[in-house]
Amino acid sequence: GLGGVPWGATDVAIEDKMASFFEGMEAFSAKISDERSMQVFYFAHATICLLRLIAQTSIHPRLSILVGTLQNAATDLWHFLLLLLVLYGGFLGLAMAQFSGKRGEFATPLSAFETLYEMMLGSLPESGEIPSQYWAFDPLIMVFAVAYNFLVFFIMLNFIIAIIVEAYMKVVEVIEANESEQEFLTDCSAVVIVSAKSLLHRWPSHGHLLTLLHGSIKTTVGYCELRTAYPSWRPASIRAFLEYYGRYDFMDAENIPRESAAKYNYMAPEHGGPSSDDLKLCDAVDELEKRVAVLLKTPVPSPAQKVILEKQLKASASATNG
Repeated sequence: GLGGVPWGATDVAIEDKMASFFEGMEAFSAKISDERSMQVFYFAHATICLLRLIAQTSIHPRLSILVGTLQNAATDLWHFLLLLLVLYGGFLGLAMAQFSGKRGEFATPLSAFETLYEMMLGSLPESGEIPSQYWAFDPLIMVFAVAYNFLVFFIMLNFIIAIIVEAYMKVVEVIEANESEQEFLTDCSAVVIVSAKSLLHRWPSHGHLLTLLHGSIKTTVGYCELRTAYPSWRPASIRAFLEYYGRYDFMDAENIPRESAAKYNYMAPEHGGPSSDDLKLCDAVDELEKRVAVLLKTPVPSPAQKVILEKQLKASASATNG
């Protein structure tokens, strides 16, 4: 290294001392270069971690406003960026072609870029100590500055505000339409409580329950449906499950909107479908059949089996009357 050069040694030639010194300088420069490379690597790694952390906020509805807003505004922001680059490049070329010999702010592409960036944020070209150095002294510079501030500062920046606000309102509408969303800390506490109750009552995994719900064509799920799907599930545990989730307003069957029935192959009365009373009667019959099947530990008759049974009953009734 540099500290190992024997400058005071009389038996070492000066050429060897200089060679050792320059070797140490090269090694030192290489370490500085490696340190710079590692600094760039650490910065890139930390930036990626920060972006991943921001992306993870999209898991919760209330925290997804940032990611959701950027996703909804992505297309508009892309076209806004293209338009801004066109305007920025045009004003940059005009400034250098017209004022590079008069003003130091536009002498080089880098200085012109910095000046236009500061002007985009609301500032104006610097003025000197005498009137001839004021930016408003030259009519061309004054017209240039006013035009740039009007198009970029007043118009373009308000465009991006409008784009972001519109995208944010779309995210808010989605959040408000989500009946099950809650405050973040409330959800965290609910996760802890559900995990404890699941272990205590031995509830089925939520993955299996979601699969059951997605495969169901009914708008409501009660004791009979759960007992039929999970015969080994203890009744007391099922009641605890229904009591826990029944405390949420959005889980109440009476709060299911009428239009959601269309997703489950129900027709509205105005379109020739059954009335609300008919639907209630059908639901009551289905519920009674399921409860009897659960008590007798027999499968619930399928629609085809019901048709066959009805024909058999009619044939039996006809034979009896005959």
